[in-house]
Amino acid sequence: MNNITTISRGPLLRREPKLSATVRGALDHIAELAYDAKVTVLRESDRVDAAGLVPEYERLCAPAQRSTIEAWLGMLVSAVRNPPEEGQFEGRLRSMIIGLHDFPLGTWSEDTAREAMRRFQFWPAVADVDELLRPAAERVHRTLRNLRRMATAEIFVPARGVTQEQERAYIREAVLGRLPAQPDVTDRGRDSAETPRDVTPSPAREILKDRAPPPMPPTSALLQDVIRAARQRLMEGSSGGSRAAPAREGQQTSDGEA
Repeated sequence: MNNITTISRGPLLRREPKLSATVRGALDHIAELAYDAKVTVLRESDRVDAAGLVPEYERLCAPAQRSTIEAWLGMLVSAVRNPPEEGQFEGRLRSMIIGLHDFPLGTWSEDTAREAMRRFQFWPAVADVDELLRPAAERVHRTLRNLRRMATAEIFVPARGVTQEQERAYIREAVLGRLPAQPDVTDRGRDSAETPRDVTPSPAREILKDRAPPPMPPTSALLQDVIRAARQRLMEGSSGGSRAAPAREGQQTSDGEA
């Protein structure tokens, strides 16, 4: 007869804090960034929220005590078909502690105990518990790392002073190889961008063939991809023809064609 069913879980099993949708979304985004990539948040409150969660996750990442693992296993006693007999539980507990000592406190939670009760029909081996809990251990460590990055992130400052028409005009000039000497389409210090000056016409093919392209202003990666693709098409279209500058829209060719 089994006499271990009186083991009480008490307040020993922790639960992870419930994260807001904003924090969860930011953490998911940070998880996709490189380790040394710059992290930005939209509001100061985002950093404050993350900083407030760091101490709790530091506790969840601390080593688990024997009493916590004992309470976690005790919840399985009445849930499986072959619970350990009296006198066997201590040995099973010791095996779990030795085999899974590297799992943090947050791993042995109510949520994982509930999952174990649904998964295991019979008393699990150490390897079975390892397979169940390892993803949870990795998750709490990853969440702590990303919360720390979020708590020290920079505030995102969107670019100002650029209209869609100005952006389209810049793309046209860049594709044709006519870039302003001092372009600045992502000016963050003024409410309006100045009209580019000192524009020097030059055939795009000659620019790309004889020297490196003029430096681009700090545009978005997507915008630069558009420019590079358009330049490539321009080169391919003129590879068998003359090196004259591309005709502007509405300008007639030497043969009188529009």
